[in-house]
Amino acid sequence: MTSGIWTISFKTPLGKNEFDLVATVDGGKLTGVINGKINKGTAISNGKVDGCMVSFQAPLITPLGEMGTSFQFESKDDALIGTMSTRLGAFKATGKKREDT
Repeated sequence: MTSGIWTISFKTPLGKNEFDLVATVDGGKLTGVINGKINKGTAISNGKVDGCMVSFQAPLITPLGEMGTSFQFESKDDALIGTMSTRLGAFKATGKKREDT
């Protein structure tokens, strides 16, 4: 994974959602903010990049209120494939680097 803007998509029982992750990678540390329809400027935490593995946590606003989430991805070129975990379970999540970054 490289620095830039990544569109993260996932589907839960509450519906499909996506947001942009404005990411900065410095060595093994991943920092950034989430910008979506509801979540704007939400900082991620515990961001890590270890080889092709990427992980971070973020609180997301949902119809059920704020929910802690944990993302785990494998990075392949400009794509991310993995899962988003919440108190409702784990769900498939994907990411794609925006070409304009």
